[in-house]
Amino acid sequence: MQAIERYLVETADKGKNTADSVKALVKFNDKYLIVRRAYGLPGQGCWDLPGGQVKSDETPEKAVEREVMEETSLFIKNVKASSTVEVAPPHCTKTYNTAFFTCDAKDDGVYLRTSPTNRDAFAYWKLPKPEHCEFKWVKYKTDMKELPMLPELKEILMKKLK
Repeated sequence: MQAIERYLVETADKGKNTADSVKALVKFNDKYLIVRRAYGLPGQGCWDLPGGQVKSDETPEKAVEREVMEETSLFIKNVKASSTVEVAPPHCTKTYNTAFFTCDAKDDGVYLRTSPTNRDAFAYWKLPKPEHCEFKWVKYKTDMKELPMLPELKEILMKKLK
């Protein structure tokens, strides 16, 4: 765990085009959760893992717990660092030093929440936009073979799935 945290601290000083982020490989009953980015938002239509940026006052572990809760309403446990990858999403000008964590969901009751970052951008008569429009629990590599997602993410998932 200390190696992940040290890496995040070291890479945070690379410049303003670098950001620390986390992704969660959430497991429940031998299946893993993937979420689809909502249309009209960066990365629209791509499959992803729950996650987001690490706030200045939190550890990567706390960030992954917060992000999973904010995006899916799931409580997670057994949070463990898995790997760290530098990711440059095609829709972004920043390079994200992303720490991947494995964890277990306490249940499979996913409720895709609206994004706290875009909630205030909409007038009161409009519904807030969700960050994700769909989710799936996948077990096998074949479940994901044709799904559009970042190559770095697909590579990590292919190593984890049967």
